[in-house]
Amino acid sequence: MKRALLLAVLTGIVAACASDDAMTTREMDRVGTSQDTRPDTCNMAAHRHLVGQSPADIDMGTLPANTRTICYGCLATQDFVPRRLNLQLGRDGKVASLRCG
Repeated sequence: MKRALLLAVLTGIVAACASDDAMTTREMDRVGTSQDTRPDTCNMAAHRHLVGQSPADIDMGTLPANTRTICYGCLATQDFVPRRLNLQLGRDGKVASLRCG
């Protein structure tokens, strides 16, 4: 009896996870990191031209004082500072994306 109940519960969970409106991990990541839905608290829009550039070619004096560069695969603190501009580097070492926090 317990096995049948457990099997029914597991079947229900699997069926719920397989619904057509479920998002893939990639879709959830894209939505979670979408820069268009977050408020621009760090003046990110003024620096979008930096995407695709090498950090060596960027005049850091033109960026906000608390800007940080995060290399590809590197760890960064998870503290949220709304006015901080983050330059996220890609595998190629160039700026791949910008975000506030």
